[in-house]
Amino acid sequence: MTPGILDEPLERLTPEDALIQLVLDAPRMRSQAMESLYSMNINYSTLFPDLEGLARSLAYELEFHWGFDPLVGGPGQAGG
Repeated sequence: MTPGILDEPLERLTPEDALIQLVLDAPRMRSQAMESLYSMNINYSTLFPDLEGLARSLAYELEFHWGFDPLVGGPGQAGG
């Protein structure tokens, strides 16, 4: 949320007037968020249609759909 007071510097506003901080547990949410985006065809290869985008998209598929852990070079725990 951004402040509605435009004529005061941010430093003079109280926390109640200015901002709300959201703290997200990204590592815990990543698997579900990536699965939701993937189901809507939003992935690296559609966002970045180049070789790197394709490579990152394939790495995601290896990790989450085929249960391949790239860190150990073999079967791992599938994320979703």
